[in-house]
Amino acid sequence: MIFVALLVIPILMITTFFMLISPKNKGRRISIIVILLVFPFLIFFSDELVGSLYFKRICENTETMEVLNTVKLEKTYWDNKGAPKFFNEYGFLDFKIFGTRFKWRSIDEPYISGFINIVKTRWVLFDTTTQQNLGEKVTLMRKFGWLQTNFSLAPNIGEGCSNVLIKKYGKENYYKQYKQRERDFALKIFIKQS
Repeated sequence: MIFVALLVIPILMITTFFMLISPKNKGRRISIIVILLVFPFLIFFSDELVGSLYFKRICENTETMEVLNTVKLEKTYWDNKGAPKFFNEYGFLDFKIFGTRFKWRSIDEPYISGFINIVKTRWVLFDTTTQQNLGEKVTLMRKFGWLQTNFSLAPNIGEGCSNVLIKKYGKENYYKQYKQRERDFALKIFIKQS
């Protein structure tokens, strides 16, 4: 990408210089100046623009949670009313109650690499007792393009789907939906033993 920009820009500039000094017409000069101003912008920002739009689309259309197996849990994991004890005060899974029986494993896979760089991470919930994968959550991260990565003052390297969806739904609505989806996901995996 950078090599192409470094090769094309000098050629355009030299060609434009000779066109500008030729005494042809004024309209041609203005169009060449506009092209010279717009073309470098497109080269350096195209990966940001295209990447951002594509990433927004896949975040809105990708199913991120899948139940693979279920586990029947004893009465000790449920309260008197039958509600689960394995959620923390924020409504997310609290693994302290399980000890070392369940753990998350992460597997990074390149989703798209090259002009747009998107990394897919599969989070697999693993039962160490039965040696089974119980569920899988997928997160996607778009790494920022060349310009934002190299010239940004912030130490950001990318954005996740949560960033995109928070912009769409608002922070409060997104977390409310995410918390409910997380809870439903866990309750499909962990079933009360009868």
